[in-house]
Parts: sequence; C-alpha cells; structure tokens
Amino acid sequence: MKVGIPIAGFMDWGGGIDFLRIILKGLNAVQENHNLQLVILAPEAKELSYLEKFKLQIKKTINYLSNSNRFTTSIPKHDIQQVKITLSKEARFEFLLYPNSKKDLIQICKHKNIEVLAPSYFNLGSSFPIPWVGYIPDFQHKYYPAFFSAKELRIREKIFVNYLSEAKTIVVNAKAVKNDITKYYGDVKAEIFSLPFCPLYNSSEQLKGVDISKFKLPENYFLISNQFWKHKDHATAFKALAEFIKQNKNEVHLVCTGSMSDYRFPDYINYLKQLIVDLGIEKNLHLLGYILKEEQQEIMLRSKALIQPTLFEGGPGGGSVYEALALGVPVLMSDIPVNKEINNPLAYFFIAGNENSLAAKMLELLNVEHMDRNSFKENQLKETLALGEMILSAIKQQMKND
Repeated sequence: MKVGIPIAGFMDWGGGIDFLRIILKGLNAVQENHNLQLVILAPEAKELSYLEKFKLQIKKTINYLSNSNRFTTSIPKHDIQQVKITLSKEARFEFLLYPNSKKDLIQICKHKNIEVLAPSYFNLGSSFPIPWVGYIPDFQHKYYPAFFSAKELRIREKIFVNYLSEAKTIVVNAKAVKNDITKYYGDVKAEIFSLPFCPLYNSSEQLKGVDISKFKLPENYFLISNQFWKHKDHATAFKALAEFIKQNKNEVHLVCTGSMSDYRFPDYINYLKQLIVDLGIEKNLHLLGYILKEEQQEIMLRSKALIQPTLFEGGPGGGSVYEALALGVPVLMSDIPVNKEINNPLAYFFIAGNENSLAAKMLELLNVEHMDRNSFKENQLKETLALGEMILSAIKQQMKND
C-alpha cells in the first residue's frame, strides 16, 4: 500500500509538527511488516523566508525517524520545485513537493499511484477522489469560548461540523477528544480512532555534544516548553515559583522556552512580564523564547522536571510531555482529564490552576533522579508499534469505506 502523508497545516504550528513526528514514527515502525510505501507530501513555499523555516522544520521532523543524523535536506533557494532528502536506512520515506492546491494534490497522488492519504489536517471533502483519513486536534472553543473572538468561534464551529459530516474516518489524539465528539455533536457518520499515547523516543541519542552554555542556566531548574498561549497557564507556574521560593531554602529556577506571543491575546505576554515583577521572581526566571530543538531538548534533559501547567490539551500532556517522558525526564502536569490518560511512572499531577499544589509537587520532585533511559527500551517498541497499528487500522477502515 502506498500511503501519502500530507503535511500542509501541520507544519505551521509547534503542536502540529510534534503530532506529525509521532505519526511518521508510528508508520515507520510498521512499514516493513505491512509492506507500506510512505510518501511525505509538502506544499510549495512561495516566499524564501518561509522556505528556510520550512526546511528547518523538515529537518526537525526527519530527526525523529531514526537514532542517527545520517540525512541531509536540500531545498535550492531559487528553485523550490526540487527537494532532495536522503534518509538513514532506518527511515524510508519518499518526499514530494507540489503546488499548494487541492487540484495539484490530486494530480500528484494519481501520478505517483498514492492509494490513501493519512492524516489530513484539512477537510478534503466527500468528493475527493482518493481515500483520506482526517484529523481533528481538539475542541478547545467548546471549553474556553472566551479565548476566541465571535468570528473565530463561528468559523471554528463551521469547520468542525463540515469535517465531521464529510470525513469517513478521523484520527484524534486522545480518548477525551473522541468523547467530546459524541458530547457536542452526537452520532456522526465518521469512524473515530483515538491514538494511543506514545512519546517521541530515541531523540536523546542525538543530543551528545549540544552546547547550551550560552544560556547560562543554573544547576537546579524546572522547565516549561510551551508557547505562551493563555490556556497554557504560565501564570500559575510563576505564582508557584514565588510560593516555592517563599517557603523553601532551596535555590530553584524556572526556565521557559517557546514563542512569547498569543495572537488571540496580544497583551498577554505583557501581563505575564508584569506578573513576574510583581511576584519578585525576575532572578529565578529565564525566558529563552523560541530556540533550536536540540538545545531545548538538552535543557530538558538537565532539568529537575518538566512542568506542564496547561488548562486544555487535545492530546495527553501536549508535545513537550511526549518529549520529556521519552527522554526519561519527570513531568509535573495539571490534572485535567486528558492528561490523566497518561500512565507512566515519571508522570506526576497537581491540581490545575492551583499554585500551592504545584509548589508542593515541585518540592517533592526536586530530589528525584532521572530514570535510566535504557529502562524505556522495552516499552518504546511496544508503544510505537501500537501507535503505528492504530494509524494503519484507520487507514484500512477508510480503504473499506471507499
């Protein structure tokens, strides 16, 4: 079976890139047993600045497909039609670049004999001539409508209603998302597959020699690796840090990576900066912004634990939790239902939105040693294969439907 993985939409946001990595990892694991041919389909970039960013994202994505760095990507600056990707033998993907339209996607699929697309971020429609498996990230607008403008709420709702009526098969990140579909939209025609939790394994082997000295980080620190979106709830973590400093003699810092903006709340970052001053934690807080993935992971490896204070996620924990657990780094996360789907000895929970609960857990985890990464190897294969088989089940179901 020749499977196309259309990456349009996923490559435009951090969570989408992480989800794509997980999908590629799962499909790569079952590729040989099921005789799959896997083709990554990428839309052309029209601007050189975007093209360079796109190339970097592709590199980051392919990085997760094997233990080695034996691959290269080359996208000529003045000829975006040509893309060459040489992968290590463990990762077998063809890569094709096509003009960014549905018509062009159809043409390249027919030309390359691609039998099914999975997963698609965009609704390709009920009349699309090639079987396709859809993807819905979450229903955040149902839980936190105040995080969206009236126009965004209307658009988002229309997109999901159309998606659920036109797609025959859909994958989601968690059982909680599958339950939300029934809760908010009743019985739908589409068959829904919830993907099992599967951390992005093997990345730690690629981090040898990564230099993070330029960040001048202290010895004892916790890490948050989230974009500064309002629902990620950095504020609770900042308040918890202040509470921790007040109650304990231990010198502890908090490091934050991720884009420092929220397009829905442009003033939110200014609110957080003022909160930092009001709490008096400037010396113990390090805002690094958006940094290289290998640097972010090295910082994660050296942290006491990852903190995930989020109020809402479409998948258990969000991308940073997947990474941390794969690296053997403890995770301290909010106890929202979707996060509680994670059953892992390194996963700890605090009461969502409660800085006192978080501060207490930070003290508890301060002296926890990281688990030996070698102990994860047995579970790595099981979880990755389970993920790949579930994606393949969705693909086979869609093939039956068509």
